[in-house]
Amino acid sequence: MNNIIKKSFENLFEKGGEGSRGGKVIGHTKTGKPVYETGKKGDHAVYKNFSKEDHEDAGKLHKQKSEEYQKLIPEHAFKTSGLRGHSKHPLMTKRDYHYQRWVEHDLAVSRLKKE
Repeated sequence: MNNIIKKSFENLFEKGGEGSRGGKVIGHTKTGKPVYETGKKGDHAVYKNFSKEDHEDAGKLHKQKSEEYQKLIPEHAFKTSGLRGHSKHPLMTKRDYHYQRWVEHDLAVSRLKKE
């Protein structure tokens, strides 16, 4: 038993675990695959082995993140965003980013349904 645990740790450190290259994992699919917060679009190589169901799960996680950020945006940001001299609130950027990842995973689901 001790050798099995040792081998698992060696493999983890040798290959690097999920998120070891700076990607934040926001959750996992029902099959246990990591879903990354940033830098990994729905068609990225880390998602190449995702099934239709995995993409659905990943899309749901990004949709939830987008909705969480929507609730955190202060009211004044909606009134001033886009006006001359006012930049977009950082939480709006995060909301939009996760929304876009959700759309990309949804497109992957549609593509896999056709195959």
